[in-house]
Amino acid sequence: MGVLSDLVVAPDHAAAKVLHSSNPASEFGGIDIKGVDWTKFGTLHAIMGGRSFEDVLPLYDPISEEKEGPWLFRIPQDLVAQLATLSGREQERVADAWAQTEEFALDGWERTDVASTLEEVCELARKAVDSRETLFLWMCL
Repeated sequence: MGVLSDLVVAPDHAAAKVLHSSNPASEFGGIDIKGVDWTKFGTLHAIMGGRSFEDVLPLYDPISEEKEGPWLFRIPQDLVAQLATLSGREQERVADAWAQTEEFALDGWERTDVASTLEEVCELARKAVDSRETLFLWMCL
């Protein structure tokens, strides 16, 4: 059994609704990003900010206290802003670095799949910035 992951854009005050949704990507407008969890976002954040994973780790505490899920994370606003402004060339560079992380290597992801996922994440980040809403990562077993 794998972990389901959805990335959605919603108003911050809708966090509880997103958390308890059975299909957040459909209900709130987002994407199914199965296999991309908070640790992968943490490594992306570290890459984008030139920081260590340990430095960004505290930014990825779940909103919910559910021990067995679902879990909801707010993607930090500084990462959302950076993702929203990535140019095509920068996106390729970041995708290369992200694909080389241990988290993706252990899961057997191809570089092209990581690049495609990053492109979708950047599109949602632009939507979040434009609408002044929050980018949420929803995860469930």
